[in-house]
Amino acid sequence: APEAARAESAAGGDSEVPPCEGRRLLAAREACGEMPSHVMRLACIADVCRTGSAAAAAAVAEAEVLQERVNIRGLPVFVAHGICVDGLGRRFRSLRAPGVRSSLGCESLLRSMATVRGVLGAELRVEGACEILFDASADLASVEAAAASPPGGTWAEPEVNAEVTPDMAGSAYIAGVVEDLSWSCWRLN
Repeated sequence: APEAARAESAAGGDSEVPPCEGRRLLAAREACGEMPSHVMRLACIADVCRTGSAAAAAAVAEAEVLQERVNIRGLPVFVAHGICVDGLGRRFRSLRAPGVRSSLGCESLLRSMATVRGVLGAELRVEGACEILFDASADLASVEAAAASPPGGTWAEPEVNAEVTPDMAGSAYIAGVVEDLSWSCWRLN
């Protein structure tokens, strides 16, 4: 855990001590900047800092590819407590399922939508409804049409997520979260 905290600091998090400093830290950030997964990016920065070798970044990238190949596609994977974001820190467009208000229900709904083009994950706020997240380029009407009606009725568009705005332009991959204990984030593997 302390190593992850130091790595988070190196990647711009709130922890106190980065795993290295100066040129080595800059080299680590540069070598690991393209990792789509926030967790893997932090591990990469820590490894490059520890070894002083950018080759460590290649090893982390290989591990990430292996993880993606081995894991079954279409299964919801819990990312962390927080608001889901892409690799650039942008949120995602979403459809709210007002009748789905539990973690198990949200995971189940996401699993049922694994084959719908553009669906990337889900998030659930404490005391709130499940929101299915989709790529910024996905057509909202197509996502609604391809998905079965959620338990408890129909889809509702959250007002803040209905339009593609610069801060709601998340795409391709749920890479991490903006920490907030009142939210839970899942992505489709």
